[in-house]
Amino acid sequence: MNFHKGKLTLGSETYCARCQEVVRVASHAPEWVIHCDGCKYSKKWGQAKMTAMVYASKHANRRNHKVRVYHGSELIETIGQGTQLSFDDVPPF
Repeated sequence: MNFHKGKLTLGSETYCARCQEVVRVASHAPEWVIHCDGCKYSKKWGQAKMTAMVYASKHANRRNHKVRVYHGSELIETIGQGTQLSFDDVPPF
């Protein structure tokens, strides 16, 4: 058995707290990633959708760049240069 520090890879073994046994990694949850078309800014946000959207919007507005927001390999939204950040699926606070 090999316990990993940091990022797990497909096929590696790790301890599952829910199952309470050693399991083999078969898949991983897709991450939220932002990429800027105007510069080299790019960042992974894990499962933090709102954080990714907020930082994409901040960068697009401050730098006047176009920023693409991905969930895994799927393009979710393009922010900047005339687009508006939408929070349609977010409940009001």
